[in-house]
Amino acid sequence: MTHIFQKILPEDDTRLAVMRNDAKRRVYPYEAPDWAKNLKGMPSSKIDVRYDTTICQKFTPVQRWLLPNIPEDFEVYIKRDDMTGGAISGHKVKKLEFHLAAALKEGYKTIIGGGGNVSNYCRSIAVAGKELGFHVHLVQSSVTFKMHIISPVGKVIVSYFILSLHIIFYNLCKLFSNSEIEGQPAYVLPLGFPGDPGIFAYIDTFHELFLQGVTREYTDLVVACYSGITTSAFIIGNYLTGGNLRVHALSTRESKTQCQRIIGNILQKSGFLQHVGNGVDIGDLVSIVEASREPKYGVLYDEHIGRITVYEKTCFFFERNSL
Repeated sequence: MTHIFQKILPEDDTRLAVMRNDAKRRVYPYEAPDWAKNLKGMPSSKIDVRYDTTICQKFTPVQRWLLPNIPEDFEVYIKRDDMTGGAISGHKVKKLEFHLAAALKEGYKTIIGGGGNVSNYCRSIAVAGKELGFHVHLVQSSVTFKMHIISPVGKVIVSYFILSLHIIFYNLCKLFSNSEIEGQPAYVLPLGFPGDPGIFAYIDTFHELFLQGVTREYTDLVVACYSGITTSAFIIGNYLTGGNLRVHALSTRESKTQCQRIIGNILQKSGFLQHVGNGVDIGDLVSIVEASREPKYGVLYDEHIGRITVYEKTCFFFERNSL
């Protein structure tokens, strides 16, 4: 591991303990949608978002996306999970509700999260973790040793303000095997893996779509795919609710085969394949498209400039790392 930057802020343990105790009152038993109750790995609790919290609002809207240069008889709609709230935005905040509830319930004082150094997920961990009274250690990978990459601008400045920050050039998954900070046990927020209880965040998201009429009124469902958690949840939801949506995954993995293998492992671990049979072809459940992969995460390229026109015309702004 190579540290290129490290910032650890002194914190008031007594104040944080009071905040954690207050937050525990907002944890409640989780109940999955009826169609998902036989899945494996269902979490037992969730952070209560109905009270004074900015963690996540309910039922983000489905809105028409008037993209330029599409056929007149073709309509695109988008689930606005970028509207999950203020400094904590993006769909990944929904799985934080399960992991942070578990950390509170199990008595952890410290959480470790990670991702890219311009990651929306990292920003959400930072804000939500501090709001609930945790010592937050954020391990951020950097694509370069150039110091301007970690200058305190944009989303990175949030990390400077409210947590202990480590920016490294390293494999995050290997680093996370060590779950202690200064001798204290820490709850590790996973990046996504088979068996991750965070899949129920996207089970709930699909249930939102179901209640919003998407399975009845639309023909296709498109989702970006890297960890495979969101895609797998949508496959499960589409099948178990009797939906006829064609699910399309835009994979940013190395290959379509790798993406299929990851999704297959998640579906197996969740117990879903017991419903459809272990011999099912993943290709019958989802169409995987190899999306363009940019050589450096979080770096602006000329091809991005063309996207600004789309943002300008539609008023929907999405960064690559917010999908």
